[in-house]
Amino acid sequence: MKKKIALLSLFMALFLLPTQSFAYTVNHEFNLGPGEGSSQLAQNRYIIVHDTANPNASGRNEATYMKRNWRNAYTSHIVGDGIVYQVGEPGYVSYGALNANPYAPAQIELQATPDKVLFAKNYAVYIELIRDLCNQFGIPKTLDAVYGTNGAKSHLWVTNNFGGDHTDPYGYLASMGISKAQFANDIVNGLNGQPNKPTPPDNGNVDKEVKYVRIKESARAYGRSSQGRLIPSGARNMAFTVIKRVPVAYDNRVKYEYLVEYHGKREWVISTDVTAVNAFDPQVVEVAKHSTNFSPSSHHRATPAKIKGQRFTVQKVNQLIFGGKLQNEYLIKYHSNKPAEWLLEQDAVAK
Repeated sequence: MKKKIALLSLFMALFLLPTQSFAYTVNHEFNLGPGEGSSQLAQNRYIIVHDTANPNASGRNEATYMKRNWRNAYTSHIVGDGIVYQVGEPGYVSYGALNANPYAPAQIELQATPDKVLFAKNYAVYIELIRDLCNQFGIPKTLDAVYGTNGAKSHLWVTNNFGGDHTDPYGYLASMGISKAQFANDIVNGLNGQPNKPTPPDNGNVDKEVKYVRIKESARAYGRSSQGRLIPSGARNMAFTVIKRVPVAYDNRVKYEYLVEYHGKREWVISTDVTAVNAFDPQVVEVAKHSTNFSPSSHHRATPAKIKGQRFTVQKVNQLIFGGKLQNEYLIKYHSNKPAEWLLEQDAVAK
């Protein structure tokens, strides 16, 4: 009887462990090496959660198997033995959820141990890892929300929305006394059950009113308001006029999203993926008198003599390699009945 009480006390203590002070160990012994695993970057939409469905295998056993058989299936993480085993590289596609794989920068397996004390340790790590990965990839801490939304997704949700026959991890969690509602609450609030309060904006972000922003070359996905759609390569390192700016809560941090238009389509870009360029990109340019042709983006059409020396409002700013160097080009409208044209920086005088 004393043994049962002691085990129950340990089980409860682990569940009540405050998330602020909780830390877990990540074992990299089974990381996939060069030439192993997918080289495809995943879209930052889902953190997919599983269980191993093998009550006899340790976390180490599962990691060993995945490392050896990655061509068949593998996930980025396995929670087992009270720690995290990393196999695939977070941010890249892993092979754990069929057609949902391209949308998940991380997938997590939970060791299906029948040992409730070990389960308590694993579950605490599982929850914190899910939350940490959501933070890392800007994914909402929601569970199995409707199709079209980002968030943590169970393998059952994947089956219902992409196909397949898996239903994990709900059966295993239920056998350990964890309902879907509690699982969802723990992902949102952590095991201490206290909701996170958004903190003030990060001063390192572009968090002030700006007229132009340039999308960084490193940016990969639009903001949450654009459902995390991939940013086309042509939009990277390009400057845009800001149509609108709104604050958006990203987990425990407020960021800003900027509405820009690319090829006739409006998208929201996160403040951490842009730089302010209003100090460099003019609002008005004068067509230089030496200009002979418009930019390659305007098919090198001849510059009309009558517009040389005239000033025009800049509608958009772009960048391109021309003459062996990176330079701006400015979209101007010089006649109401003619299309707007791109003017090279070398042929423009900022005003």
